[in-house]
Amino acid sequence: MCYSPDNLNSFVFCAYHSSVDFPDIGHVLYSVEPFQDVPGCRVRPGTPNGQLVDSTNDVLSHELFETITDPDGSGWLNSTGGGMFGEEIGDECVFLVPSATSIFLDSDPFIYNIDDHAYATQPEYSNAVHGCAVH
Repeated sequence: MCYSPDNLNSFVFCAYHSSVDFPDIGHVLYSVEPFQDVPGCRVRPGTPNGQLVDSTNDVLSHELFETITDPDGSGWLNSTGGGMFGEEIGDECVFLVPSATSIFLDSDPFIYNIDDHAYATQPEYSNAVHGCAVH
């Protein structure tokens, strides 16, 4: 069976991160975001840059934080339980709202401004506030 977000039986992830060792350049961290603007992965409608751009920002920010905090699959994981045991930092703050167009939930990103431009990204877990935050 091939993975596809269009097939509910095989839908597992929107994106992932990992690492690989090359003999010539060494240890390389990477992320792959193949399914950012599909049901179950995209942000809710009405974000400032449109669903495609803001879904890409949201999924990319999620994977970037997880690549930093858990680059090789042996880093930060939730150890407290509460339904999130074993999840990575980006998984802690995926806020989902019912989708108006499918049976999936859409991500509800935080909208913030830098200079005169609005961005929509996922909040991330912060040890400083012991909860989800946007820094």
